[in-house]
Amino acid sequence: MLLVGLVTGQLTAGLRFQARVATHREARSRALFEAARDLSNMLTNEQAMEVAQAVIAREFRARVAIYVLDANDRLQAPEIDAAGWILAPPQWALDHHQAAGLGTDTLAGSVWLYLPLKATMRSRGVLALQPEEPRFLLVPEQRQQLETFAALTAMALERVHYIEVAQSATVQMESERLRNSLLAALSHDLRTPLAALVGMAEMLAASQPALSGPQRDLAAAIGEKSLRMTDMVTNLLDMARIQSGEIRLRLEWQSMEEMIGSALKSAHGALGERSLNVRIDPCVPLVECDAVLIERVLANLLENAGKYTPALTPVEILVRAVDDELQLSVRDTAPAWPRARKS
Repeated sequence: MLLVGLVTGQLTAGLRFQARVATHREARSRALFEAARDLSNMLTNEQAMEVAQAVIAREFRARVAIYVLDANDRLQAPEIDAAGWILAPPQWALDHHQAAGLGTDTLAGSVWLYLPLKATMRSRGVLALQPEEPRFLLVPEQRQQLETFAALTAMALERVHYIEVAQSATVQMESERLRNSLLAALSHDLRTPLAALVGMAEMLAASQPALSGPQRDLAAAIGEKSLRMTDMVTNLLDMARIQSGEIRLRLEWQSMEEMIGSALKSAHGALGERSLNVRIDPCVPLVECDAVLIERVLANLLENAGKYTPALTPVEILVRAVDDELQLSVRDTAPAWPRARKS
């Protein structure tokens, strides 16, 4: 009977111990579940940090603080009593991706334990913990539980970060779409009065009785400036279409001579007194392209040559076929930019 009693007592003690262990494990699992559930519903860094601090402080009976990164990836002290925090230990933990402080080989005499918040993509900050009973964190199961809480906090901060990135990208896309819509509407509204202004300038130049010399020059200048303004409005409209993805290329077989001639006409005398030399390789065939867009490119290059080169600077347009490619270049002989300006 004594032997049976001893065996029964030992079995009962073992079962009681296993029951206590199972109870503790169930409590830890429930705490992790509740923390993960609460953190998954947070939409801002402040909310996630508040929930994490409350849960960890309750589970480990400790003072908790979270260091987070700012927009420039610099570690920031906690907002509460920010003047009393030091950044060197948590910065070391963040840089080396290792725990520091209490119970570690680095700053072992510290009363704080610093754990880097390592998420999937990168570290999101540092968790600082000052337990009421330091030996409590030396238990392997408690340390593993703490690291699990830190991982949940890091994932929550990373999820909030990407939510903010997605919201910012959405706002930027909507702003860009609105800007393009306003630009397109404004361009459409300006084209009609500009066309009327060009027509009135031509009618004024051809009116009877004939205008005097200065008056004819003024009418011609009005017409020329109106045409330039029309081209600028057209370019703005095309840019809005390109950025919105609504433009469709009209690919047709075109002659380079005709496109260069149209571009020279669209430039409206931007070259002034400069001499123009057009050299087209005789073996250049017809080109499949959008003639309107190519003419715009050439006209813009010619206008830039007229704006940014000294007067009387010769300008050359060279077209040649190289293997299966067509090379088109607009050159001038103006002095090169100084090396300091290039940098």
